[in-house]
Amino acid sequence: MTTTPTSGVIRQIVDAMAERLSTVKGLRVYKYPPASVQELPAAIIRDTIATNQTTLAEYRSTLPRGVYYLEVLVVVHTAEEEEAYQELEKYISANSPSSIKYLMENTVVFGVQHTECVRAEPRRKHRIGGVDLWGCAFWIRSIGI
Repeated sequence: MTTTPTSGVIRQIVDAMAERLSTVKGLRVYKYPPASVQELPAAIIRDTIATNQTTLAEYRSTLPRGVYYLEVLVVVHTAEEEEAYQELEKYISANSPSSIKYLMENTVVFGVQHTECVRAEPRRKHRIGGVDLWGCAFWIRSIGI
């Protein structure tokens, strides 16, 4: 498949990721980091990876496209560590229909599968809008269009 470079490639990838994540019943999806999260569980797509840097991009010398690394942060509403681990399990387990790995491997941009989940970070508390929420961050690699 031949495609021409377009502006807003990252936005197109984020839109496709959000559409796929929204198939999980009850999961609120944010396409960008919100000031606060009111509805949980939630998936937040961030173009930063844990270090507050802008989108990490890797460029291949043989192709005019980039490889982009994004993040999906899944947070749940529970103060108890044990309950949070159980709730997050369905997003981490590779064989769950709510699995971020499964969802990203089935994300399609312009008719081609372009994303994959390459890593899940340890479950921990994340501060959003002054509130500590249990969550897990997933690194997503996407081949640019």
